[in-house]
Amino acid sequence: MVAHDAAAQVKYHEGPTGRPDIQRLIGAAHGLRSRIFYASSYTTAAILEADRLGVALFQFTPEGLVVAINDAARAIAPRSPTPDQRTAFGALTFESRQNRAIRWSQQIEAATKVPISDRKRRGAKQLVERQRALELMLHGLEQLRDSANPLYKKRRKERTLSEAEKTLKQAAAVLRLQLK
Repeated sequence: MVAHDAAAQVKYHEGPTGRPDIQRLIGAAHGLRSRIFYASSYTTAAILEADRLGVALFQFTPEGLVVAINDAARAIAPRSPTPDQRTAFGALTFESRQNRAIRWSQQIEAATKVPISDRKRRGAKQLVERQRALELMLHGLEQLRDSANPLYKKRRKERTLSEAEKTLKQAAAVLRLQLK
């Protein structure tokens, strides 16, 4: 899709989107200010290339949400999150809990990008902590995706979502991060 000042490419591959797709978008969007790309997932090389070229990367979640993947995407994403919806008893709805879990994963990812200490022992410890936190975050996101399984009954969906929230909290604890 091309507008007067922007170009977008929307794809949903079974596998992750790679670096060549990012480069093709740049070629097609030559001279246009904004370049936006949506996909099911990205390879590390695609994310690095997008960061280098200023391409905003967004990703569709299995729940149908769109998540900003890199800094260029976060710069143009809506600033105000949708308010959490609550039940008549004040508890968060299932969808609001899913959205909160996605926000938590974004906070965890952002925390892992803080510069590492230049002291040898401390820097090595921080790397190990970040690796563990990212592993937990990915596991939590897998659980979150699983919580939307249409074959599950409501009770199992709730239990799976609770497990995802617990796993994301563990990831935040590894980084000593206070989730919002």
